[in-house]
Amino acid sequence: MLSSLAALRRAAPALRRAASSSPTAYTYARHGHPSTVITASTAAAPSSPSSDQVAVSFLAAGVDAGDVAAVLGVDGGAGKAPFPRVAGHGGVAVVTAVGAGVKGLKAGDYVVPAKAGLGTWRHAAVVSSADVLAVPKSVPLEAAATLTSGAATALRLLSDFGALAAGDTVVQSGGESAVGSAVVQLAAARGMKTVTFVKESADYASTVERLKSAGGDVVVSETYASSSGMREIFADMGAPKLALNGTGGKVATELARALAPGGTLVTYGSATPGLTVPASALTGKDLTLRGFSMERWLGRASRADAEGMVAALADAGVASPSVSKVKFGNLLDVLGNVRAGGGGYVAVMPEGERLMM
Repeated sequence: MLSSLAALRRAAPALRRAASSSPTAYTYARHGHPSTVITASTAAAPSSPSSDQVAVSFLAAGVDAGDVAAVLGVDGGAGKAPFPRVAGHGGVAVVTAVGAGVKGLKAGDYVVPAKAGLGTWRHAAVVSSADVLAVPKSVPLEAAATLTSGAATALRLLSDFGALAAGDTVVQSGGESAVGSAVVQLAAARGMKTVTFVKESADYASTVERLKSAGGDVVVSETYASSSGMREIFADMGAPKLALNGTGGKVATELARALAPGGTLVTYGSATPGLTVPASALTGKDLTLRGFSMERWLGRASRADAEGMVAALADAGVASPSVSKVKFGNLLDVLGNVRAGGGGYVAVMPEGERLMM
């Protein structure tokens, strides 16, 4: 997956040349490299909703490594939806019309996908009312557009893997991502301590400042993960009970080494490269290795559980993630810049421009 993202960056000019001048949807008819299979098109306006359907107009959609993975076919998030498929798994839309049999939704409500593979890289759609969830307008649109790849994933990671309590320490990589930012915020609200590793980049200083302002206790470069100074920090804070691996690579090995006996290392996301865990960490500390996919969770969750999750995030006052905004027509221009554990983008549709740009 990591090599696929690098190839995608090299193919960005070809993507731009393939783009329609004013696309209303991005689709693909088979799995493959996005530079060869994604088509920018002008789709016909959707029909009126039937009894159990809603018509929606998308305001914004997330653009991240998970979207690339779905197109490549290395992530099961899109399920068995027939081809051609509309790309995009995260987004926020406004309801424009509802079918006569729809309960709990009305025109003007904001909604997010309740299932993987809904297809959010388009201006408008008519979908089953069961496939979307109402989201309070108090949730920032950037956060709503990246909910499944950001705050919702963070909430599940902190809630579903062990009995964490105030004062416990959580360590994570990929702090610059939407998930990493939300982990810091939500953990701080629960009284947990966080150690966050981020990649060094041109905006490294601002990333560290942003995460510390959100409640992060320790935010350092991932190159510091194996240092003696880091071991002293863990000795002072307490060994982590939970480690969240959002990037893979060498830093993931250090996450495992840092865990307390009986701790859990969770790998999430679709673009994580290789993971190496020393045998001594497994046998000597009885660690648990787990994986998490928000798309898989949505596929198994009841509607009540999904609605409860959205309500919990709204109550937590989740902040906007650090994402770059781009106009929908220019989405393919930035697709080559997407990387594992990165902040990602939000593509803003014409309907959302007056609200977000």
